Amino acid sequence: MNDSYQLITSHLAEHFGLDPAMLTPDRTFNDLEMDSIALVELLVILEEGTGVQLTQDASAFTADVTLSRAAELLTQARQDLAAARAAS
Repeated sequence: MNDSYQLITSHLAEHFGLDPAMLTPDRTFNDLEMDSIALVELLVILEEGTGVQLTQDASAFTADVTLSRAAELLTQARQDLAAARAAS
């Protein structure tokens, strides 16, 4: 998996105490028993760590999103940020 996936899973293990063996690409946040407050907390952690703004579309990180899809969304947000910085 990519850097974004690794970043998400490392935060889930470190900050939320989830077993790394449970963190597979096809798992949803619901499978991991993460409620909406935990998802917002994860978004904030990711924003602070990467500089991207994910909370604009917080609906993208819902309980039924897989870890793989969350990584795709984070990767896209990071690419968008890099492109915006390059354009300015």
